[in-house]
Amino acid sequence: MKDNNCIFCKLANGEIPTATIYEDEDFRVILDANPAAKGHALILPKEHYANLYELDDELAGKSMILAKKMITKLTKALDCDGYNIVQNNGEAAGQTVFHYHVHMIPRHKDDKVGLGWTMHELTEEEKALKEKQIADLKASIERRKKLLANENYVSKAPAALVEKERLTLASEIEALELLEK
Repeated sequence: MKDNNCIFCKLANGEIPTATIYEDEDFRVILDANPAAKGHALILPKEHYANLYELDDELAGKSMILAKKMITKLTKALDCDGYNIVQNNGEAAGQTVFHYHVHMIPRHKDDKVGLGWTMHELTEEEKALKEKQIADLKASIERRKKLLANENYVSKAPAALVEKERLTLASEIEALELLEK
């Protein structure tokens, strides 16, 4: 369904001329009229969805697959060093046009393109929470390691349950490594 009052619906459906660089039955990819960098493009669904919350899972997945395909080709064409894929949901998150869209912004080393946020120092409360999360993860990892080292458990428990414990252990170890950085 299109929204006749939506500028992006009109752009996505060819009612307003655009610099289109790709089109299929679901999406139109256009160059941004106010680019953050040369080659900044937008993925627009042809149907109207105000944001990601309204998009069905299949179309959301297709938009990311399309983003990957586009930046793979555009990285070579624009000879850039990387890409930002940006998708804002809601005014508080910086969304200014309320039609789901994905920004693909080419990046070059030292290009001065900003994305509008700065990293902040953790408050004492946030630091305490992080330490608790680390401690809880360490305790859970130790419990799982002991459980999986118990040959009686491993031999008698259903194989699917043992495998689930192994996968959970691996995920917890990965999460701990990220938290401890």
